[in-house]
Amino acid sequence: MRKIQSACPKATVLKAFSIRGQAAQHSRDAAKRDTLKRLGKIKVN
Repeated sequence: MRKIQSACPKATVLKAFSIRGQAAQHSRDAAKRDTLKRLGKIKVN
């Protein structure tokens, strides 16, 4: 994150968000719910 901040000082850098590949493939509803929840927290959706 620090590398991004130093390379792009005017950018807004957010915390990372990840979903395990297995969860994304086999639990799509849960992955979608978690993604939308995360986007709501950062006011994207």
